[in-house]
Amino acid sequence: MMIEELLEEYLQSLQLASYSAHTIAAYKRDIQQWIDYTQLNQVDPFTTDKRDASFFLMDLARKGKDNSSIARKLSAIKNFFKFLQEREYITDNVFGLMHPPKRKGRLPQYLTHNQFSELVGLCTDDDFEGVRDRAILEVLYSTGCRAQELVDLNCREVKGRTEVLIRGKGNKSRVVFLVDIARKALERYYEKRRNIADAEEPALFLSSKGRRISRRSLYYLIRKYENKLSERTRLSVHLFRHTFATHLLDEGANLREVQDLLGHEQLSSTQIYTHVSVERLKSAYRDAHPHARRS
Repeated sequence: MMIEELLEEYLQSLQLASYSAHTIAAYKRDIQQWIDYTQLNQVDPFTTDKRDASFFLMDLARKGKDNSSIARKLSAIKNFFKFLQEREYITDNVFGLMHPPKRKGRLPQYLTHNQFSELVGLCTDDDFEGVRDRAILEVLYSTGCRAQELVDLNCREVKGRTEVLIRGKGNKSRVVFLVDIARKALERYYEKRRNIADAEEPALFLSSKGRRISRRSLYYLIRKYENKLSERTRLSVHLFRHTFATHLLDEGANLREVQDLLGHEQLSSTQIYTHVSVERLKSAYRDAHPHARRS
């Protein structure tokens, strides 16, 4: 069987395992890059050795891919090789022996309370798009949900509720909460939505044409507010997730509780936000302590 056919078989297995279309597409791109490399360099993908794998990773670095991108590609290919090994198409998972490059210890960015207040204040309150955008921003901040999780929300799952069941990565579910401000923003949005949506449309957040918004639409929706802020800030859906986690920890939330709310499998994924909070404390200390100001 050709390697491309096995890739399609693998992607189908991910679909059956309830992986999102976005994740499957990312896996396909990363694994296809490896397949293209083997064809260009006349490497047999079924007899790949550690040297071939090392050269591939070095080739990615030479082309300017950052450590985070290389680590992601390595993870995707490693899982594909595990699939091939389990079905006895290959003997050894050489990528399973490779270690990902260390990622730069860059702390996640987040919005301050004032920045978030300024941002939602930019949304107009007299037209569909402005009211919808305000509701989206409030829901992102209230729940810490991912882009795909927000796009997948349906009206019946949210309307009139303070607790919302989110379908996360790998079809794993978790409960998140809507604060009063978010619920009120949604109530104003429901009034505008009635004039746009068909009676049978299940999606919560819609485009101006009455269809479920896409991840791409969500990306552009948020980015359009960037240049309107008084302070230059790079906006993204994930920025609100960072903001959600950082503010919870700043206010004394337990790390395990924040882990559950974010849907992180590993506590280490959540611990990065404790470093953000510590950095804020250090900054406040340096600004306020008389001896720290002199040093």
